[in-house]
Amino acid sequence: MAQQLEIFRGPTSLLYGGGAVGGIVNTVTNRIPTMAPEGGFDAEFELRNDTVSDGRTGAVTLDGGGDSWAWHVDAARRKTDPYAIPGFAELEPDDDEVPGLLENSDMESDSFAAGASLGRRQQLFRRLYQYV
Repeated sequence: MAQQLEIFRGPTSLLYGGGAVGGIVNTVTNRIPTMAPEGGFDAEFELRNDTVSDGRTGAVTLDGGGDSWAWHVDAARRKTDPYAIPGFAELEPDDDEVPGLLENSDMESDSFAAGASLGRRQQLFRRLYQYV
């Protein structure tokens, strides 16, 4: 889950490559933690529902660590049915019309990420594993 969004425009965006002339949006996450949470452990849970596609999303984030090390794990699952629309949607010019649903608008996705860091301030070790 994003903790901060940064927008860079103008010459600053060139730090991220010559293809970023129009600007960039940088998403800051805690997937490679820089320090352990206060108290040594933190957890976040999130559930969402979408009425148009009967979509369901669930996510969990776990963070922990000690004085000189920290770890992070997050996972999410999302599943939606085809979008419900008023009227009809034509698939192809010669195909029949399908009432009430937008075909091929359903989706299913899973994601998982784990990260760890070791060392104080100047991190000695950082690692991120991500599955989407």
